Amino acid sequence: MRGIRFTDINDPTYSRHTADDWGLVMALKVIGTPSIKTKTIELADRDGVLDFTTALRGVPSYGTRELSFTFEYLDSPAEWSALITEIQGFLHGRRLMIQEPDDDEYYYLGRVTVGDPSGGLVKEFTVTVNADTWKYKNGAITSVTWPLTAGGSIALANDWRPVCPIITTTGAVTFEFGGKLYSIAGAGEFRFPTIMLTHGVNTIKVVSGVGDITFTYQEGAI
Repeated sequence: MRGIRFTDINDPTYSRHTADDWGLVMALKVIGTPSIKTKTIELADRDGVLDFTTALRGVPSYGTRELSFTFEYLDSPAEWSALITEIQGFLHGRRLMIQEPDDDEYYYLGRVTVGDPSGGLVKEFTVTVNADTWKYKNGAITSVTWPLTAGGSIALANDWRPVCPIITTTGAVTFEFGGKLYSIAGAGEFRFPTIMLTHGVNTIKVVSGVGDITFTYQEGAI
């Protein structure tokens, strides 16, 4: 049956499917688009406005997004009280991973609120989620390892979400990204705020090094 799966991202065993586990029918689904954080300045002696929305990062920043799912319960009224108590206990106030059937390549992550159930023969209630800006790619986090002795260029493919990768090295390395040189003196885990992977293929050019270098990052989209 079609429905939504809610899962604790840190504990995959804490998981329920609204149709398979609770017998709910999804009557309405709204996947909100995050708002754009705009910054403009209006000058009296200038037409239009000055737009500084992308001045700091070169790309827009966004707010959170709201997801909304309305469910109906059509089964035994005698079981309703126990069921809604379980649903509220499992979902209400928790930060969970949300997987919906029409977009199985991604998942959402956010704080869940269970709305007041309506009375009557058909029991209906709405679950809302104050979700992160980005929907995240399902499956393993992207990880690319490269032997530094090979030199050459490392191609890092990335989805739409700009992301600063975790860089792990087993030895000293110097590499180039975006026309700038970066040097790491030895093994360890590092992050450089100025290394921001954008949509498409990002190229890292190895200048010198020993051992391996690994780039790890979570891909996502609006």
